[in-house]
Amino acid sequence: MRKESPSGGKLVRMARILVVDDEPALGAALRRSLRDYDVTVTSSGAEALGHLSDGERFDVILCDLAMPGMGGDDLYREIQRVAPEQVERIVFITGGATTPNAHEFIATVPNQIVEKPFDPRSLREIILARIATPRPQ
Repeated sequence: MRKESPSGGKLVRMARILVVDDEPALGAALRRSLRDYDVTVTSSGAEALGHLSDGERFDVILCDLAMPGMGGDDLYREIQRVAPEQVERIVFITGGATTPNAHEFIATVPNQIVEKPFDPRSLREIILARIATPRPQ
């Protein structure tokens, strides 16, 4: 999606954000909170992987760590396989790493972890910092 820039009327690409969370209310809240961006909300790791497998690319991927089926850790490994350049774009959102596997995973990845409940303003700051880092084309 393109949007007119406030400086001179040039068209600029809106930053793309993928939200992966099995809680529909959180996905909807993030979509509203991030309305200035091109936001795609998915409710499962498999659905998110489908977007990436189809060639879609995102500036930021907000991913719940604990989801039924394909959790955030499994999705991370699959993204490494199908779109490795996107792995660094993942920011994990978690209500707390409750399993030994989740603790081990968090300790081994360099990605940022945001604890629920989070402050929407702080999340927007994280996104702005990520967007400021150019993504590979």
